[in-house]
Amino acid sequence: MKQLNRVTIISVLALVIAILSLYISYHNLEVTKLSPGKARYIKDVYKVNLENINDVLLSNEAVFTNNPIISDNSITFSIDLNNIETYGQFAFDINNSSSNDVKVKDIIISGNEYSDLVNVKVLGIHKGDTISKEAIYKNAKIQIMRNDGAQGEPLSLNNLKVEFVFEKN
Repeated sequence: MKQLNRVTIISVLALVIAILSLYISYHNLEVTKLSPGKARYIKDVYKVNLENINDVLLSNEAVFTNNPIISDNSITFSIDLNNIETYGQFAFDINNSSSNDVKVKDIIISGNEYSDLVNVKVLGIHKGDTISKEAIYKNAKIQIMRNDGAQGEPLSLNNLKVEFVFEKN
């Protein structure tokens, strides 16, 4: 009988301690949720747009089969270069409409299946350049030039893409 009373007393005591622990834990959680000092995360926001394709220049044997199209921060186009040393070129603007300076983090050129025969270059802006806040950068160009020195068979470059990656400076 004494053994049964002892087990009952220990069980009741353990239950009271468990309930008290839960109450204290819950109360601390509520105090933490209601405390006025909250951390704030402010996301860096900047808005850079590619705009206004202009000054399109083609040599005699070059033809844009798909005119340059701006989508997000990239320009996609297709061009036929029908002879040796033919080229195409166009200019575009970069509009930084944010209140922060932005840096060109990377320029990615993709889709050039004839990279050994054709150079695709971005002129007037380079990786690491800074574009001032609320400024329009008007000196950027993309140049596509055939320099293979081969027989001069026509080359069709489809879905060339030049993508710009920006970051807050």
